[in-house]
Amino acid sequence: MDVFKPAEPILRCLIEAGYQAYIVGGSVRDYLLNTPINDIDIATSAKPEQVMALFPQVIPVGLEHGTVIVRDHHTSFEVTTLREETTYSDRRHPDAVHFVTDVVKDLARRDFTMNAMTLTESKELIDPFDGQSDIINKQIQAVGKANKRFNEDPLRMLRAIRFCSQLGFMIEDQTKCALLANLPLISEVSIERIQVELEKFFKGSYLPEALILPETKKLLSHLPFFNKKTAIIADLINVTLPFHRLIDVFVYLSFTHDDIILTGFYKSYRLSNVQKREGLMLLAALERYQQKESLSLIVYHLPSHLYERFSDLVARSSLDSLDLVMLKQANQALPIHSKQDMALTGNDLIQLFPERKRGEWIGEMLDRLETNVISGKLPNQREYLKEWVTWSYPIEKKSFNY
Repeated sequence: MDVFKPAEPILRCLIEAGYQAYIVGGSVRDYLLNTPINDIDIATSAKPEQVMALFPQVIPVGLEHGTVIVRDHHTSFEVTTLREETTYSDRRHPDAVHFVTDVVKDLARRDFTMNAMTLTESKELIDPFDGQSDIINKQIQAVGKANKRFNEDPLRMLRAIRFCSQLGFMIEDQTKCALLANLPLISEVSIERIQVELEKFFKGSYLPEALILPETKKLLSHLPFFNKKTAIIADLINVTLPFHRLIDVFVYLSFTHDDIILTGFYKSYRLSNVQKREGLMLLAALERYQQKESLSLIVYHLPSHLYERFSDLVARSSLDSLDLVMLKQANQALPIHSKQDMALTGNDLIQLFPERKRGEWIGEMLDRLETNVISGKLPNQREYLKEWVTWSYPIEKKSFNY
């Protein structure tokens, strides 16, 4: 199957209207690497208003930079006018862009040679900066002067080590020298953009190889939180597998370092409430497992969609092995899956002890019942639970305030 077939109607329409049109960017790189292609981007000599006139479904997402989204058969294509760029005062966006008709000029503004290639409609490769050779040689090389590329957008330094992690490539010597010379500039990049690249970096198939590179260690030491705890960077060389999520990296480091608190990462990075909750649940599960709590209690308090990530964290934390099958089996064997499944309720406790004032003792007693049921010490049967509570009450009454 031709992976670029979905883009052919867009290319053909532009070409038949008298414009140049090319497939550009990461999809060309991934095509040459024979790896899965996600988004297909198109560059054209047509200006945004001309593109919008040609297609019925167009979303103007970045007209000032010549970019629109063209929708075709439920698929989105980013279509950008060929352009040159001036200086980058904010170290992210060009101060001005000039539309051009020369595709080589457009490719010259890109970050790395492997990303500065294009394919014509007939799949002819246009490769003015020898990106294909760099792919063959597995090296990451800046387009033109590396110092200029990194000054334009310092995030490109993090992108470089991200590609090391994803592709197993090395950074070309002159590009590496420029990267090391410009490390302080990474502090000018927004935390949101850094976080996106870090997520991809730690999920890379070649993460262990990338983590031992000197340039990786030095760049990480300039990133939020890592710059305050540089010792943990050296410890990352023990990582042998990619992580599922960036938050899992933070959980792992918090669990394996007594002086690191998970919420310290939360203050440095922009994490969603869901990510924060998942991080706390994974860390709590690791601590329970380390303390030899029953597996039933661990899986009960951990959502099933986190089992694989938990198993992975156990494996890399020098704890007894625990695979996904064991977690799923433990989950299936649970007598209850939530407190709502308990055969005894708070109202039952109030009826059992009518002389007692309502208070925290109800929740505390239900928690103890829940724990005993989950661990198999009590059956989840109403009469058994009532008998246990009635029997335990005289012994435990000092623990529950009147």
